[in-house]
Amino acid sequence: VVPPRRVSVGAVITERVVSIPVEEGQAVRRGDLLVQLDDREERAAVALAQAAVAQAEAKLRQMDELGLPAALQALAQARANATQAQAAFDRARDLKAKGFVSQAALDDAQRNRDVAASQLASAQLQVKSNAAAGSERALAAAALTQARANLQAAQARLAQTAIVAEVDGTLIARTVEPGNVVQPGRELMVLAPAGATQVELSIDEKHLSQLKL
Repeated sequence: VVPPRRVSVGAVITERVVSIPVEEGQAVRRGDLLVQLDDREERAAVALAQAAVAQAEAKLRQMDELGLPAALQALAQARANATQAQAAFDRARDLKAKGFVSQAALDDAQRNRDVAASQLASAQLQVKSNAAAGSERALAAAALTQARANLQAAQARLAQTAIVAEVDGTLIARTVEPGNVVQPGRELMVLAPAGATQVELSIDEKHLSQLKL
C-alpha cells in the first residue's frame, strides 16, 4: 500500500538544524513545523532592516514637518533681504548721480544687492527641492522604498529558517538530525500526502488472463 505521490522536504538556505519536532511515521498538518534552522543571524538582519525603515520614515516626516516649513521661512526672509538690498542700491545710485556718495558706496550697495539676489535664488531652490515633487523628498522617498524592500528580503530569509509541511500527510522518511548543517537541494524528509492510496502487487503471468476491471 503506497501513496500515489510523495513530497520531498528540503531547505533553501545553508544553516544548522536546531530542532526537529516530528518523528518518522507521524501525521502532520499543512503549516506544521518540520525542521527549525538556526535563525539568530536572520533575526538580527530583520532587526537592522526594521531600524533602517524607521530611520527612513523619520527622515521623510522630518522633511514634511520641518524641512519645507523652514525652507519657506528662509525664502520669505531672503525675499525681504533682496527687496531691502535693491532699495538700498537704488538710493545709492540716485545719491551717486547727485554727487552725495562715492563710487565705493555704490559698489558696496550693488554687491549687497547681488548677494541678496543669490541668497533668494538659493532659498527658492531649497523650497522647490523640499516640496512634494522636489528632488530632496524624492530621494528620501526612494530611500524609504529601498529600506522596506530590504526588510521584506530579510523577513523572507527568516521565514526560510522554519521548514514547514506544505500539505497534510504522513512523514514516511527522515534523513536529518539536530546539529546537521543542511544545504539547499538536499532532501531532508519525505511526506506522503493525505488522501487516497494505491495497492501495488505482482501477479504471475499465467493469471493475467483472469484480470479484469
